[in-house]
Amino acid sequence: HCAGGVGDPFTARFCWALGRGKQLDVPAMSEAATLLTGVHDFSSFAVRSADDPRSPIKRMYSLQVQRKVSASGEPGPFSMTAGGDLVTITATCDRFLQYMMRMISGTLVQVGLGRLSVASVEQLLARPSSAKSAAGTQPYKAPARGLCL
Repeated sequence: HCAGGVGDPFTARFCWALGRGKQLDVPAMSEAATLLTGVHDFSSFAVRSADDPRSPIKRMYSLQVQRKVSASGEPGPFSMTAGGDLVTITATCDRFLQYMMRMISGTLVQVGLGRLSVASVEQLLARPSSAKSAAGTQPYKAPARGLCL
């Protein structure tokens, strides 16, 4: 996910440009990501049909959010504009559900923008079957262009 401005033509296929003036709170995103590691029912972060026999319970081995900067502390070569940042979300899971990583990434970005709290992510995870209505919180699905497998 690239914050800071207009997309760079070299990274446009691999980056989600958030727009000018958008700063992500990476520590808050990392805190929310920590909640998602381990064995959980990820129904709130997926699109599943009612007749899908596969279990929504998955093991997220790791979920890391990192701001990429150069050794000098300046924005790295993937900067979108002067002062832009590249923030990566990297996940290792035993199996992903449909749209699971896009929904997790989008939700983490919403936390980073201050639109969702870490507690909201915890509620989505704690009540997967009714989280969208009971908690009043919905996960946000990130665009596909920022997803690299």
